[in-house]
Amino acid sequence: MNKNISILMGLLAVFSVVFSFFGDLTSANLLGYDINIWTYRIIWSLLALFVLYPHYKRWKATKQEK
Repeated sequence: MNKNISILMGLLAVFSVVFSFFGDLTSANLLGYDINIWTYRIIWSLLALFVLYPHYKRWKATKQEK
């Protein structure tokens, strides 16, 4: 996947999790289904982790080479 697109997707996932804490939500809509807000947050957090972790590893490796 293109580096810029994956970083953008990761940031979108992080913002989705952060903004889910604002307001008094008990459920959220994901792909047309109402799900528990904590399940929603876990799904988006895992997505952010899987998308951003390879970029973090690459950044850490280039930092150690210097």
